[in-house]
Amino acid sequence: MTDINDIKDLKEKIRNNLGLVMSRVPENTRKEFIEFANGEFCEDYGMTFKYVWECFKHYQQIINTQDTKLDYIITMLNNKPKIEGDKKIPKMLGRTGGENDI
Repeated sequence: MTDINDIKDLKEKIRNNLGLVMSRVPENTRKEFIEFANGEFCEDYGMTFKYVWECFKHYQQIINTQDTKLDYIITMLNNKPKIEGDKKIPKMLGRTGGENDI
């Protein structure tokens, strides 16, 4: 016969080894996550979560270095010698940046 301590031990083992329980997840998000896990990871929610977390970290790294990259581009453009007589600024995104541009 099992006693209350055995049940508590079993409950603790399950909690520590089974995985992550999440609450308050919007229904649409949950549905999308499950569909993604089923289609791409053979219903392995742990590996799906790991993949999503790695993507998030990569995205954060890109966002956090964006200012540095923009500063580098601005410095390169400021240090580039201007063409005398033509007074053209290098094109950025299809625009010339000249005086007549709106």
